[in-house]
Amino acid sequence: MVKKSLYISPYILIIIIILNSLINLSGFDFIEKINYFDIVSGILLFIYLILFGQLVDKLFNFQNISISIIFYLFSFFIIDIVILFFYRDLSFSQVFVFTNIVWLSYFLIKKRDLKFVFYIALSYFSLNYFISNFKNFLTKNNNLLGDVDAVFFDQALNIYENSYYFSITNYIMEGYPQFISYFQSLFLRISTNTNLYDYYSFTSHIIFYLSILFFFELKISFKNKVLISVLFSFLILNSLWLQFLFTSSLMSEGIVSLFTAVLIFYVFDNIKRNNFVDYLSIFLLGFLYFSKQFNSSIVLFSIIALIFYKEKKLLTAIGLFGFLLKELLFIFVFPEISKEHHIRQIDLQDTFIDLLLLRDLKFDNVLLILKNLWIDKPVTILLLIFYITFLLNSLILKKVNTSDILLFLLVNLNLILIFSLYISAWQNMELESPIRYILNFFHLTLVCIFLNLKKIPKME
Repeated sequence: MVKKSLYISPYILIIIIILNSLINLSGFDFIEKINYFDIVSGILLFIYLILFGQLVDKLFNFQNISISIIFYLFSFFIIDIVILFFYRDLSFSQVFVFTNIVWLSYFLIKKRDLKFVFYIALSYFSLNYFISNFKNFLTKNNNLLGDVDAVFFDQALNIYENSYYFSITNYIMEGYPQFISYFQSLFLRISTNTNLYDYYSFTSHIIFYLSILFFFELKISFKNKVLISVLFSFLILNSLWLQFLFTSSLMSEGIVSLFTAVLIFYVFDNIKRNNFVDYLSIFLLGFLYFSKQFNSSIVLFSIIALIFYKEKKLLTAIGLFGFLLKELLFIFVFPEISKEHHIRQIDLQDTFIDLLLLRDLKFDNVLLILKNLWIDKPVTILLLIFYITFLLNSLILKKVNTSDILLFLLVNLNLILIFSLYISAWQNMELESPIRYILNFFHLTLVCIFLNLKKIPKME
């Protein structure tokens, strides 16, 4: 009886989150505030990305549309920065056209079904036609506040209207990561040919649609695919803060969380395989080193761990290409610009020694961060479910595998890095940002929960 109660407890907590969201939403008139032009635009962009993702999947056989879409999106950034070593006057629009030509040319060389190219072209022109004719009805330049106003909007504008090279050399904040701003510009460039940048909300809504796609590609039952999608949806709908971070602004958390979850899950889920696409996925994972603080460190740690674990260690080391490329980029292309906005602000050696010797640390900040986290009860409950489900599988059911353990460790490594930094070098910083860093692993936390639920008897 006790064991059965333990098995069912995660589901009870999930239902509590959903019911709480339903109660809160019942008092809102959010349906009346829906901009259906935004929804249509987002769905059209989503359809285009799915179609191109299917094309990439046909070429490389990932057997996963989510990672195929990420490969397509990353290809623009990768080609852009590689070209910078030789030529620096290409505009963002020229890189966009060139990269798409490369993809379509490769597809035609492989002599795949030409009807597929027609579908992609039809989707692309339908999206652009809709945006050009109804852009006055779309939500534009909304939520331009905080870090969006201070950093992200201008970075996206500089990239879109000029180039990545221009944006780095004409920085808003020296060394501030611009990897995510690149994709925020890319989503708009796919959707329209306009020369001037404005932030349209549907380019952030796409993260919601891509998240649902990712959840439905997980190897869990259809019931749990629906449940994780419903849980994610209600968590977003019930929190204006989560909406701002993930789906209604230029903040980086949504893209970082989704891309990190898709790539890490795919790599770790196929950790024992040694196919070409497995090493290609490790290669793509390495480019998240460009993303943001904590995330880049965890990605580097993951790849080093994979090098020790995988049989073909030299091939696995391809994951370090993103790290090496960034280092070389700031040596040869941006020699006068600091590559790390946050790292420059702290003394790494002194911070490490403080942590090692437990000196000059402000442990009270841990409690303050947890108190701030407790304000968002649903997210706090979600983390509780994360630990309950892992403990059930590891201590009672004994069903954890290498992938489960590594995913669990990565989520906790993120928390450890956050607490370590905020009790040492950043002990006098404001204590709301740590919650944002925790949410960088929001998608992966959800995935871990449902992968663990999959193993609970009579629940899958």
